[in-house]
Amino acid sequence: QWANVEGYQVDVEKAKGRITIMPGAGIDAGNIQVIAETTGAKDFHFSAKTNIVQPAGALPGLNNAYLAADLTKIGEIMAALDRGF
Repeated sequence: QWANVEGYQVDVEKAKGRITIMPGAGIDAGNIQVIAETTGAKDFHFSAKTNIVQPAGALPGLNNAYLAADLTKIGEIMAALDRGF
């Protein structure tokens, strides 16, 4: 469950197109369509991150795990949003 849908809906309505309200944090392919329909938002903020783990020593002097945007997840989110409009 994505939090604060109703709060964003109120913000989008109050903004009346003067500013863009961008729901974000925790948005994924499973919830973006409901968020879009419920809030009326047209723009969204998401990172679609995935954890990348390199073999030990692959990044000398650095942590071998890091977060990166996942193009597959981004594509899935965009496809889910397209199906809703």
